[in-house]
Amino acid sequence: MKKGIIAAAAIVVMGMTSVSTSVNANPASQQIIISQDDVQYTIIKTDELPAAVNKSLKEGYSDYTVDQAYKGSDGSYKVDLSKATEKVSVYFNADGKFLKIEQAAKEDTTK
Repeated sequence: MKKGIIAAAAIVVMGMTSVSTSVNANPASQQIIISQDDVQYTIIKTDELPAAVNKSLKEGYSDYTVDQAYKGSDGSYKVDLSKATEKVSVYFNADGKFLKIEQAAKEDTTK
């Protein structure tokens, strides 16, 4: 009986914990949503980026290639960029103001 109660409590606790980053694919709409820090980012076409974000990208990241763009549920934008072997994600508000940058995890090329 005690094992059953402990197991049930563990399942409840595990269900209550949240994951900071997750990817959900909805095959019906082919829409991918990425959640991070309570903001959900949905893939958009790069030509849907605001002019202010494009201007900031040209000014600060002209030597990078835009790989993917996302719009956040809070109105922010995430842009995945690459240059040679470097990959970064840059975040902007709708006015093109830089918010933060994240380095992508390095891929293991020894395999």
